[in-house]
Amino acid sequence: MPFGPSETIRDAVKKLLEQKEGFVVFDDGKDDEYVQYSLEPRGLMFNWPTMLPSYASRVGEVAALLRELDFREASGDLDIRTYEVADDGIYAQFGRDAERIESFTLEAFRRFFGQSEWLKLRARVEM
Repeated sequence: MPFGPSETIRDAVKKLLEQKEGFVVFDDGKDDEYVQYSLEPRGLMFNWPTMLPSYASRVGEVAALLRELDFREASGDLDIRTYEVADDGIYAQFGRDAERIESFTLEAFRRFFGQSEWLKLRARVEM
């Protein structure tokens, strides 16, 4: 049974997937350190925006992490477990896979923001 940040992620994903639209932002209380997903027809779409210089400099690392989780670069529409690098960031379609979202989110905080697995994660679900 998940607990701590894992439970926060899974609860927020479940809540969002029960809605017709919206998004969730996971953060640790810092304005510029977050991981976000929006609800799309196929499920949850991850977005790593490149408007912040610290995010723009990590595009290659984010793509590498997605590939580690069996994502492939899209050759058209974003299907589940595909990603694309666009001018404004990286987009990846996670579908309804709460476990993969949990794994990616925790690993992103560890690698890109230097957070431990005992992260005090906050979730903001908005419709």
